[in-house]
Amino acid sequence: MKKILLFLFCIIILLCLCSCKTDEPIILLEYNGTPLTSLSYQTVIYMGGNTKTFILDFDNNTVTKTEFYPYFEDGQQETTEVIAEFTDEEEREFINKIYSYGLFAIGERYENTHVNDGGGWTLQINYSDGSTKKSTGSNASPSLVFNNCAIPFYELCGERVMGNVPTTYFAPPIIDFSVSYTYNNHFFSGNNFIDFSRGNYLWNGHEKSDVDLYEVAMDGQASQLLRRGKYELELYTTNYDNYNGKYEKFDKCVVMSYALDSQLSDGKEVLSTGWFKSVDIPYEPDRIYVITLKFKDGDFVEYVFSTATLDQKINYGIYHYNIYSKGKSVLDIKADGSFCLDPFDYINESDRGQGEVSESLVGSWAFEIIDGTEYLVLTADSGERLVLDYCAQALFVDFENSTLDLGKYNLEGDSESINQNVRFSITRY
Repeated sequence: MKKILLFLFCIIILLCLCSCKTDEPIILLEYNGTPLTSLSYQTVIYMGGNTKTFILDFDNNTVTKTEFYPYFEDGQQETTEVIAEFTDEEEREFINKIYSYGLFAIGERYENTHVNDGGGWTLQINYSDGSTKKSTGSNASPSLVFNNCAIPFYELCGERVMGNVPTTYFAPPIIDFSVSYTYNNHFFSGNNFIDFSRGNYLWNGHEKSDVDLYEVAMDGQASQLLRRGKYELELYTTNYDNYNGKYEKFDKCVVMSYALDSQLSDGKEVLSTGWFKSVDIPYEPDRIYVITLKFKDGDFVEYVFSTATLDQKINYGIYHYNIYSKGKSVLDIKADGSFCLDPFDYINESDRGQGEVSESLVGSWAFEIIDGTEYLVLTADSGERLVLDYCAQALFVDFENSTLDLGKYNLEGDSESINQNVRFSITRY
């Protein structure tokens, strides 16, 4: 009978542990020793001497942080600020946790003599009877105790103090997204077309509820979306657990689409599903998308992006034509109607052929209909023309209609070019 009860008890404890988002103990010990008046924890980086000191004042219920940078030539070397305040109840819970994790029982000195640089730390606990406990370390620490105490310190101070606070504790999970773009026979895929930003969330008691979703969607508007071509959107969870910890799976994913206005009008649900490996989202231009991941305990996180389409035929900026292991050519298409094509930049300058140019080609660009098809035409100051087919992500050299001596710029194409095309791809920084 005792074995059965012990087995059931172990099962219950295991289930409780599996349901938690953190590794904090289920049962805490009550600290009944001499009251604490303060606790200080200081770290120093040996290379540079940067020092950070946290002082937890249990009489005034405040946390003070001091940062010292000894080699600042200008400005203030030391800053001190109160970063948090706490209640008596929060103080009691904090002390019980760090006591339960064994912080009061660590040794006086931890040292690794095999490391020359790195850093050190000092912990001092002051008691109401005037006694103190002091521990120090140099490139060594009671890492298990510090890591267990990391979350209680984070909760009281609002930032990392000691140990490793798992990302899974204070930050909700993210999912990956991809945009596929097809133009004629050309295919592009990646996440550089749109900006994917976090909105409101509730996670482990940490909450953000004042995010203006429209503002977030439009603030990141480095969009490269143009109307020429076909777009498809995909969400996937391949990297869901690759962010410093393991997240629980979301219970539901809801995707809403809204009009491109500050009121988020014309809302419509475009997806509602449970856990997935990958899933496609219907694409509409000039909309705002809000993706909400919901969890069984009521936690949630929003992600937002827009499909705002730029009112222009091409993306302005820097384009690259790369030949693997050989070099690249850089083309700058400017919004003012001018362009600059630099000479081919070889990895090994000895590969440069005779007759190739050493100066940049400059001029103006315009759109022109040739044999019923519209092209982007670059006309150099010398009168030479470089004719390009265009889409949202790339420009393609048209060999037949170009009058520029392409060989001088190493733009003839070769066996390493994609489909024998010379393709200038947009660069986004």
